[in-house]
Amino acid sequence: VPPIMNPEIKAIMTSAHTSVNVLLEDEENIPKQQRENFLSPLVDAGRIFSGLLFEISKTRRYIVTPLLSKPVKDMTDKLTPGEFLFGPNLGELVKSIKSMERSGLEMRSTPA
Repeated sequence: VPPIMNPEIKAIMTSAHTSVNVLLEDEENIPKQQRENFLSPLVDAGRIFSGLLFEISKTRRYIVTPLLSKPVKDMTDKLTPGEFLFGPNLGELVKSIKSMERSGLEMRSTPA
């Protein structure tokens, strides 16, 4: 289901914009052949663009990860990029790793 048009935007739309929006808002209104002719190239372009962004993000991460400590690097390998290259909670995850490392050191027995 496509997103609903914001009322602020709807208020400034001309009748032509409104008509096109109504047609496109519900894909069932578009005849199947036209929908495939119109939407298929857009879907393909979206996939290509998405793949390109994924590869760029992967390259950027590859360049940066040698700067990270091994525990942080191991943790960031599992994170997926989103708004931020290493996810939204990187700072919290690093603090968590440091806390676990300290706890681990405290639990180790000291040689007598």
